[in-house]
Amino acid sequence: MKRSISAGVIVAALAFSAAAQDWYHDREERFRGEGWRPHIFMHVRTDLEHVWSAVRASDQERRRLERTKEELTQMQADFDKGRWDNGSLDTVIEKLRLLPELKVLDIGIKIAGALDMALKYDLLHCDIKPGNILFNADHEPKLVDFGLARKTDAEMETAEFTRGTPYYVAPEKIKREPETFLSDMYSLGATLYHAITGHVPFDAPTPDEVVQAHVYTPLTPPNQVVPEISQATSDALSRALAKNPGDRFLSYDEFIMALEAARTQLLFQQTQAPDPANEPKRMTSWWKRK
Repeated sequence: MKRSISAGVIVAALAFSAAAQDWYHDREERFRGEGWRPHIFMHVRTDLEHVWSAVRASDQERRRLERTKEELTQMQADFDKGRWDNGSLDTVIEKLRLLPELKVLDIGIKIAGALDMALKYDLLHCDIKPGNILFNADHEPKLVDFGLARKTDAEMETAEFTRGTPYYVAPEKIKREPETFLSDMYSLGATLYHAITGHVPFDAPTPDEVVQAHVYTPLTPPNQVVPEISQATSDALSRALAKNPGDRFLSYDEFIMALEAARTQLLFQQTQAPDPANEPKRMTSWWKRK
């Protein structure tokens, strides 16, 4: 059975030991010119620069690193065999305009889980957007591109938020307030909002107006944009997109629980909905003249 691992786990494990740097260069040199796609290793190099740890790795951490090397190698092999050719969430949105509610909930649950795992290693992604969520041949989502990732206790650079994506950036990042995992949660909420409604949460003619809208313009709840969206899903995304970080979910676990509850309610509603094909046809009164 082939194993897979989220990008957050890959980055976190690679950050433990200087052996990762040696392995990266060895792997890059070995496969140079042999048709391997370079982008996964480019991300790894960038990630190492962002989250490098000077602490000497323990034996347990080195074993974890070795397993991660194998899994990263398998992921790159999967790329080369076309197993990740179903594009990104961005391309899916461009094609379909909006995704089914159940699919969006599934994506949200899995990506929130990946972010929660990264957070356990004190990592923030800092650039959650549809283009950084890829799908494999089984349509399973994976979070990629930790190019802007940083440690949770690192200070934000003066213009760091401008390197993100304005349609999904958290208000506190715009205001240069302390950035936490709640900022990534906001960006994930904005990404899911786009996927489920076909519209970004805030749009405007210029990037400056977009970022100002994140700070000052009230959010239109998803089910006011697409009435078919369930109340539970709309409430969960609206809370993740609260302008005040303290009004969002207190943890990824809480966010995931809300998404899972919305998913359960949606499935129940779908099973209870009458099937038009099974409804009895109306009978014409026998006495009515033709």
